[in-house]
Amino acid sequence: MGHPLNENNSSYDLYLQEIEGIDDYWGPTFRSIFDNNEHQDFKRKLEERIKHHDKDIERLCNVYYQGFIESVTELLEVKSQSKNLNNQVVDLDKKLHTSFQALSKSGTELLQARKVQSNIALVISQMNLSLPVFVSYSKLQKQIAEKRYYPALKTLEELEHVHLPHVANYRFSNQLHQKIPKYRDKIEAASMTDLKDFLENIRKFSPKVGEVAMRHTSEQLASDPTVVGRKKKRTFESSRNYSDEGLSAQELIDFSPIYRDLHLADVLGKVSTFEVYYRSERTKQARLVLQPPTNMVGKYPM
Repeated sequence: MGHPLNENNSSYDLYLQEIEGIDDYWGPTFRSIFDNNEHQDFKRKLEERIKHHDKDIERLCNVYYQGFIESVTELLEVKSQSKNLNNQVVDLDKKLHTSFQALSKSGTELLQARKVQSNIALVISQMNLSLPVFVSYSKLQKQIAEKRYYPALKTLEELEHVHLPHVANYRFSNQLHQKIPKYRDKIEAASMTDLKDFLENIRKFSPKVGEVAMRHTSEQLASDPTVVGRKKKRTFESSRNYSDEGLSAQELIDFSPIYRDLHLADVLGKVSTFEVYYRSERTKQARLVLQPPTNMVGKYPM
């Protein structure tokens, strides 16, 4: 028969193994201890077992204490390094923020500069289109001031049909378009003024032209044998009076204005108006020139 103490120790060891092996369900084990009235002895056994574990813990702590101290020291160093790294990150973030602001400002300025550059390029392009208009307009005004009306009309046509269509979207183009008929009217009025001056000049020369015409008629009559005798003395006197007037009626008057005005009328599409006015005025002048004075009526026999 075995010893009771050893049996009890074995049962206590079983209880302890159950308690150590099971983490959350100790009810049956404690019930069995109290049912057998072994709780005082089990308490002593449990205290011994706790002391045994405390020794094991102390031994383990002695073994790993130096490693723990080193780990704590390393942890403190890591904490210090982490703090320094955090400061560096904060400083770097500030620098990045400052750099980003400067970069953003530079980007905005660059964008604005590109817009200005684009606007300048657009203005230069439009000025290149507008420059021929201004040059032609200045040329037109100069030609009108110099009374070079035919070149002025050509410049006006070039301005209207070649240059202005390229700048049709601008207000000054519309203003110039509105002025073109006025310039044509101005040139037409100047042309008519020249024509009137020419006719007035002819009117002033009418007596001289009449004298030359009468002299030429006299010379033609002098060559007729039927009137040679009657005209001999008068022809001699006439030749003496007009010996220094070898010019014809056409050579006495400069007809270039009439050709110039006719050319302008042709360009303006006013040839019919020009011809009607010119023929009417010349007919009036011809009647005045060719109408003999009243004291000459009946002087020559028919």
